[in-house]
Amino acid sequence: MKKGKFNPWIVFFAVFNIPAGAFAGNEVGNGGDIFYCNNSKAMLVDIYEASTERAIQLDLGPSNLDVSAKVKMAIDRLERLSPLRAKMYQSQADDFDKDTAFISSAQLTPIADVFNWEVPDGCELKQIAIQHTPEFPQDKRYLVSKDLWDLLDSNSKAALILHEVIYREALSNGIQNSVSVRYFNSLLFSHELDRMSIKDFVSTLQLLPFADYEVGGTAIQVVSGGTNNQLEYYSNGEIKSVMGGDKARLTDGRNLTSCGSKCNFGNMVLEFDPNGHLLEARGATIKQGMLAISGDLRFTEDLRIQYIGRQYIAEAYYPGLNIIVGDMQDDKFDQKGDLIQIQGVLTGDMPLGNSTASFGNAGNENDGTKATMTFYSNSAVKTVEAATPFNFVWNSVDGTPVGATTNQIALSSDGSLDKIVNYSTPITLVVGTQSVTFRAGTFLSFYPQGPTLILESGTLNEDTQLPLATGNEKLFPAGSLLHFNQDGKVSDQTN
Repeated sequence: MKKGKFNPWIVFFAVFNIPAGAFAGNEVGNGGDIFYCNNSKAMLVDIYEASTERAIQLDLGPSNLDVSAKVKMAIDRLERLSPLRAKMYQSQADDFDKDTAFISSAQLTPIADVFNWEVPDGCELKQIAIQHTPEFPQDKRYLVSKDLWDLLDSNSKAALILHEVIYREALSNGIQNSVSVRYFNSLLFSHELDRMSIKDFVSTLQLLPFADYEVGGTAIQVVSGGTNNQLEYYSNGEIKSVMGGDKARLTDGRNLTSCGSKCNFGNMVLEFDPNGHLLEARGATIKQGMLAISGDLRFTEDLRIQYIGRQYIAEAYYPGLNIIVGDMQDDKFDQKGDLIQIQGVLTGDMPLGNSTASFGNAGNENDGTKATMTFYSNSAVKTVEAATPFNFVWNSVDGTPVGATTNQIALSSDGSLDKIVNYSTPITLVVGTQSVTFRAGTFLSFYPQGPTLILESGTLNEDTQLPLATGNEKLFPAGSLLHFNQDGKVSDQTN
């Protein structure tokens, strides 16, 4: 824009340039300025810029349409290419009045902009709007000068509302100025979107850079990862594959993220069928209840995992535990796609309250424990049955750490130890107030997890005199399977 003679307009432009933290508390702010000239007309700078610099002409219908109808007309143009984004924009636009504090007879505090605009002769720069993230329940998202708002015509008011909701998304993508916001706004308030293919639209989003875009609208909500994503398309124009995205959100709320070096894979690759359904996510991680499963994930049409590819990792939500799996075609999923059984090599430590299972050097497949794991419906580990023994350590009732070599443990759905097979040698535990030795190769079962693990049953290794819950004592022969109350007294004998 050159300095000089200027038409008698008030040109509004929302300059969103204030980074997070510029306001008090958790606010993210931006400023809206106008050129105030001759107190006559008003025009949003998005409209002026689109017309003069790009020959993009506004069309929001006849002048007698109200502002909300004009906003809806623009968002309807977006729905074909980005239905979820259009739905979000419409919802936020519908709430604009509710989310706005219109301030009369006051000047909003100026916010420095990032553009080298020359103020035209006879005009002055004024602040008209501020947007920020509400910090308190009574806060409004937008502060707008009512005196200046009232000077805008219905087209500029509609375009301003669009600009605000677009910028609200832009903030979430880290965009710190309004250049791309103004351009994207011009696509909505004109007929430019009507002429775009999906490929054109995605390329535009990457240029803005609005990094999030939709595929099909069924399997994937958005794919994000910046401007370096590489896309392939089917002949019908639908996206065939995306390489380089770092995150994708499924319509059921789950997220796919790149597992990167963990999977020895450079980029996450998403493959789709011609209808936009997700077929495969290679080099990806997805959370399944208490599990994070990484690898080459294949999906059914309704997004159930049906296969996990070779030599990748499924990490249980137990810090330090890795499950290095091979070809998982024989592993089992339930009808919802949740993993119920997995075979692989366990490495690292699995903390379970006041107990820990140790499976060898973390991440080293050659020094791990080959095992089959089963899971509860919440994806908590249910059982571990190993081909080779591993170490298990827990705190006895007197607080003393106790270690056992085992090849099988069973856990409760809350992650606490239920049963353990004492694998190789007899083990001595404190039961109540006395030490008792239990036979190798038999189950030890425990009460639900408390401050310490309290033995519920075990098989005696030798003849032992023990107190009864009834108050007497009895000599039990070796091989007796005994049940104890939580005070360590015998309540029952199975054999």
